[in-house]
Amino acid sequence: MASALEVVFGPLTVWVAPTGTAFPATNAAPAGGTVPRKVTRSAESLLIEFTLVDLTPEQYAKILNDATVTTTVGPPATKSFNLMQGTTVAQFALLARGVSDALGATLPAQYQVPIAYQASSPKPSFQKDKPAGLDCQFAPLEDPALGMGSLVIQTA
Repeated sequence: MASALEVVFGPLTVWVAPTGTAFPATNAAPAGGTVPRKVTRSAESLLIEFTLVDLTPEQYAKILNDATVTTTVGPPATKSFNLMQGTTVAQFALLARGVSDALGATLPAQYQVPIAYQASSPKPSFQKDKPAGLDCQFAPLEDPALGMGSLVIQTA
């Protein structure tokens, strides 16, 4: 039967090293640090979210998978589009521009995404004290030359 002195227990600190590395004495600190030295990324993503407040039929339809707007002369004159997006997903080049004060000055900044798609079902938002909006989420697809695109911030 093993005595208590023959069992290793409690929290352990573990190091790994290449095979063939000499083990240090029990009272010496192993070589190396506690911070990872190498890592790989198996997936990455970007999500650009905004609220569209220009709810004309044409803008709403564009966001909604580039739907076709039908105009009826009337009376009454109307514009309409199908709310079902279907299985084919429209792709767009996306430019999202605003201002940034990250560098101490209020200057333009923009996301430039060469290939993007509407990554969710656009959600209408209606609030008493704000204009009606359409909550949107766009995600990039990888462009062979430009990747996911760029964030460009004007500095002067």
